[in-house]
Amino acid sequence: MLQVCRRYVALNLSSTSACHAFKDAMVEMLPYVDLVFGNRHEARAYAAANQLGVHDIGDIARQMARVTKVNGRRGRIVVITCGRQPTVVVENGTVRR
Repeated sequence: MLQVCRRYVALNLSSTSACHAFKDAMVEMLPYVDLVFGNRHEARAYAAANQLGVHDIGDIARQMARVTKVNGRRGRIVVITCGRQPTVVVENGTVRR
């Protein structure tokens, strides 16, 4: 398992199928992750697989960012690309597009 250290840990959601097939592994890793990257389809697949009950990309990203971190010295940044639409970035609880 990942150890608490001074390194940054990033997670790429990878694909919609990975969000379902590796749901438990992603949930287990997320407390150690500093940076989450994905696209809007992957974010919605993650939300569905984890029954977040939200569909808006900003809300999904905000919920991912709020998961408690083991390393509380810095917050988690979530970056979700949305094709031709503006990219969604959550940092310190603030959603920016």
